[in-house]
Amino acid sequence: MKLSLTGKRHSIARRLLVAVVLMSTAITILTSAYQLYANYMRYIDQIEVRFTEIEKIHVKNLSKRLWTADIEALKTNLEEISILPDIQYMDIYENGTLVASIGTRQTKNTITKTFPMTYQHKGKQVQIGTLVVQATLDNAYHQVTEQIIDIVSSNAIKTFILAGFILFIFNHLITRHLETMANFAEKLDITRLDQQLVLDRKINPKKEHDELEILVTAFTAMQKNLAISIESLQKSEAHYRQLVESTTAIPWELDLSTRLFTYVGPQAVSVLGYPINDWYQEDFWKKHIHPDDVESVVGIMTQATKDKLDHNFIYRMFTADKRQVWIHNDVKIIFKNSKPVGLHGYMFDITEQKLNEIELEKYRDNLERLITERTTELLAANKELEAFSYSVSHDLRAPLRGIDGFSQILLEDYHDSLDETGLDHLYRIKKSAQVMGQIINDLLLLSRVTRQELQLKAINLSLLIHKSANRLQENSERNITISIEDNITTWADENLVSIIIENLMSNAWKYTSKTDRANIKFGQTVKNNKPYFYIKDNGIGFNMEFIDKIFQPFQRLHNASEFEGTGIGLATVARVVHKHGGEIFAESEPGKGAIFYFSLGYN
Repeated sequence: MKLSLTGKRHSIARRLLVAVVLMSTAITILTSAYQLYANYMRYIDQIEVRFTEIEKIHVKNLSKRLWTADIEALKTNLEEISILPDIQYMDIYENGTLVASIGTRQTKNTITKTFPMTYQHKGKQVQIGTLVVQATLDNAYHQVTEQIIDIVSSNAIKTFILAGFILFIFNHLITRHLETMANFAEKLDITRLDQQLVLDRKINPKKEHDELEILVTAFTAMQKNLAISIESLQKSEAHYRQLVESTTAIPWELDLSTRLFTYVGPQAVSVLGYPINDWYQEDFWKKHIHPDDVESVVGIMTQATKDKLDHNFIYRMFTADKRQVWIHNDVKIIFKNSKPVGLHGYMFDITEQKLNEIELEKYRDNLERLITERTTELLAANKELEAFSYSVSHDLRAPLRGIDGFSQILLEDYHDSLDETGLDHLYRIKKSAQVMGQIINDLLLLSRVTRQELQLKAINLSLLIHKSANRLQENSERNITISIEDNITTWADENLVSIIIENLMSNAWKYTSKTDRANIKFGQTVKNNKPYFYIKDNGIGFNMEFIDKIFQPFQRLHNASEFEGTGIGLATVARVVHKHGGEIFAESEPGKGAIFYFSLGYN
């Protein structure tokens, strides 16, 4: 295919000529400007020399004439000075009065200098007047103008002669050979890549290679490489076609101008059962799409092609034996000169996958139904649990308060009537009622923690620890060292986190009761690359063999007679931590204290 360039031809030689002229002109302007400036400054220096000559030779003589008031002699001396080159005008003033002048004063293109006129009288130099000398620069400007004309004219002639010579040489040595190469490349055919490029030039007897020889050699090498690439491409194309036709996907190509397939892979026979030639018939593909899908499929292809976007879609087709199959069509647009001219892509048989999705959708619908049923049952169970909690709170607490109250009455009113054994039994009854009441309170708290919705906000854990420590200290006479890391904040439910703090701080306080110099510490650390809060004490500790039990309800590692408690506090703490999506665990050793780590997952 022959390509032609449109627009005016703008040769490199012409651009080179313009570049040479411009560069030569620029150099001429710079050098000439420097030369003219130097000549001008020399002219100025000559005027300064004349000023110096007037000052050293004539001013003293003029001062004598002015002192003796010899005006005629003054004028004669001024006429002698005015003969000097470039002196335009001179005048002499005495006490502000013009005494003598010569010449015509100019308002521009002049240099003016004033000389004081002094005379020695009675041993002192007395200023008796001033001499003003004005020199004209007209001669300097005239000389500079003549030099500019000479320089410009001479350099213009030299520049254009040189440019013409360069243009001729460039055209003879380069331009005509480049045109030969361009004509050769334009006529080059892939079926005649062995044709040799030859330039019309003398053979270099020394076999020295210039740039054109290197370019011709590179052009020949390009022809050889192109021939090898074309052969490789042909082999690759044949291999690719064989590879494509060996897959289960159906490759295809369509011409947008005719809306007909130009290629359909042989896989179409095994997937859909129609002979390949049928696909090249008008509207064959459209006629075998499921009627419910035709409108959406054609609409998607038309709009995407109009928007110049690659696209894909899923639809149903009927096979030759009237079966319904699901097809996934992946479409790419073929462009020519930035305009869509065709489509190509792959049709994938996704029938099995689609049937599995439909079956999965049925399972999902059934699962959603089961979840709805289980949710309803769970809501009912929660209501029953709330009713049970209400019953526990009111129906069980009343008898316990009665047992505790009447036990207290017996202790107060019949204390002297009971022996030591009877009093001990009564104390046990009262204590058991109180413990049972505390267990009920803890169970209700555990139940409430499970049902309560989280109210998340930013809270200061360090402040909560301080408040808990102050409450414990107010109800105790113990002297415990408590270390609290400042300004530890988190995002959590403040009421629920307060339950964590109260339980862990109360446990640390309780289990350090038999420790001298007890101390409790709160802070933040990192374990296994995760941040954790911790509460540490130096109390009695526990055996790590029983670590799995401490967060379960009613599991106690110490005797109730030794340390009070219901065994529900740490279970409640764990429930709160898990409700926040966090973790809790402990490390301990008997006699060396314990440390409880916890995190709140919303952080």
